[in-house]
Amino acid sequence: MKKIKLSILIIFTISFLIIPIIFSCENNETSISKINVLYEAMSRKEFSLENQTELNELAKILAKESGEIKILKDAQILELKDNLGNYKAISVKYKVGGITTNLLVPITEVSLEAMSKIDKPSEAVNYYMVAPCEMKCTADNCNVCTQKIIERCKSQTCTCEGFSSGCNPSIIFPE
Repeated sequence: MKKIKLSILIIFTISFLIIPIIFSCENNETSISKINVLYEAMSRKEFSLENQTELNELAKILAKESGEIKILKDAQILELKDNLGNYKAISVKYKVGGITTNLLVPITEVSLEAMSKIDKPSEAVNYYMVAPCEMKCTADNCNVCTQKIIERCKSQTCTCEGFSSGCNPSIIFPE
């Protein structure tokens, strides 16, 4: 009788030890999330879109300015919508000399198959690349220049608060 009670007690104890381990392993597998990375083709570097330092460095590269860039508002990833649908873009406000610029660069997700032609992709990463344009609003004599995207890579408005001019729009298609 003692052996039966002891066996039941051992089985009962083992089941209480094993069940939580099984559930914790299952939960860990489902909580793994992919990181978002942009592959910048000119520098052949990957930048984490979730790391602020890397995102600001990427924004400076994308700005393609000849002078020293001072970031006025940290780069951020925006989720936008136009008549073509939803998309993501990198947005940053910076200054070179006395000129302030709002920069918006649309980005697009790239498949693992497409990335495998460039690099060795990882299953744990969502890869992005820049779209074929940069959209800028450059403020000459304007303190607050507002950029509104109408259609990515095609149309935007740049308005200077309180003035009718002083905020110049441009859409650039880099080589």
